[in-house]
Amino acid sequence: MKLVVSQTSLSASWIIPGVAFPLYLTEHLGEVPALAAVLLTVRYTVISLVQVPLVHYAANWSRRTVLALSATSSAFGVIAVLGLADLSGGARISLAVGATVLLAGSEIISKPTASALAVEHAPEGHEAPYMAVFQTTWTFSYALGPAAIGLGLENPPVLWSCILAIVVIGSLIGGIGSTQQPSGRGHRQAVTSGTPPPTSPTSTPSTIKPER
Repeated sequence: MKLVVSQTSLSASWIIPGVAFPLYLTEHLGEVPALAAVLLTVRYTVISLVQVPLVHYAANWSRRTVLALSATSSAFGVIAVLGLADLSGGARISLAVGATVLLAGSEIISKPTASALAVEHAPEGHEAPYMAVFQTTWTFSYALGPAAIGLGLENPPVLWSCILAIVVIGSLIGGIGSTQQPSGRGHRQAVTSGTPPPTSPTSTPSTIKPER
């Protein structure tokens, strides 16, 4: 549940480029509608081109590190969005592109890592329902996001501040990728390798022969 809360919180920031920018940039900041389309293209281009090499590059990092970087990237992306109203022209466009890239990067590295954690925490034979619940971390935000963004854009600074708080608090609740061994799958790995499970107080080494 901590993992679900954490990922749901992060996904609240990932909807900004696709849901918030078309309204915020055009209605509130007076930018041309094409800018929102360009930023959406930037988002999916980054995801398409960078996802595989970036995930491969981070494969040897600890999951705590990967999820911490994801949360940090999301937080800085939202902070960048907060600063858009104070800029204009090329500086605003550059900052909007930077925010889009940061949020896309957070999504790229977070989803595979968090999905792997969800599977690891699932008891044997129950991976499907665990993943079904985990998928709600994205669908929940994307389902409620448009309504929340539409209402929140009545006061954009408050909206961005709330999203930033959600990202930070959710990441703290989730432990930002706890490194503790999941009880179910960790137990199975220990049994198959001939070592006692983490929660077992005592064990009999397999190399000891019974007395005659």
